[in-house]
Order: sequence, then structure tokens, then C-alpha cells
Amino acid sequence: FFKRPENPLMASADLLRKFGSPVSSVKFNSLAVAHGLLIVKEGILRNYKVIPNEYLCYGKNLVSSSNQKETQPYWFESTFQEVLNKLGVAK
Repeated sequence: FFKRPENPLMASADLLRKFGSPVSSVKFNSLAVAHGLLIVKEGILRNYKVIPNEYLCYGKNLVSSSNQKETQPYWFESTFQEVLNKLGVAK
């Protein structure tokens, strides 16, 4: 059987640096929410962001290290340029 190559997942801050984007991760998140690539969920202690099902081709929601009942979005390196293009912040 053929083994599928791994598609690395990274936090937006790391990918923004890697792709040379001029926006901060805070600005990226607010743009992603405005464009529907992230949605805000209410948590017990605070709100958190998730990638909705229709955009899981761009990333995954991983369990948060600070609260097991919350997730945090991680993005695929291979499709992050498309995300930047959708948000209008591509370099």
C-alpha cells in the first residue's frame, strides 16, 4: 500500500512568519472570523475559535492544551497560501 505523505499542521503565527505575511495572528484571526474561516464558540472560561466543517480542507481543530473541552485551530502548511488569498493578506 502507498503511504500518504503527511501534511504538516502549524499554528497561524508560525505560518504567517513562514509565509512572510505582514499581519499578526490576532489580525489573521479577526479576518478569518469575518470571512467565516473561523467561528467563535463559547467556552466555560473564555471564547475560543474553531474551523467550521466546510473549511477543514485548510486545517484541523486540535484539543487545546489549556482546556480539554476546547479546541484550537491549526492550519495545513500546504493550503495556507489559499487561506491568505481568501483573506486578502497574501504577500
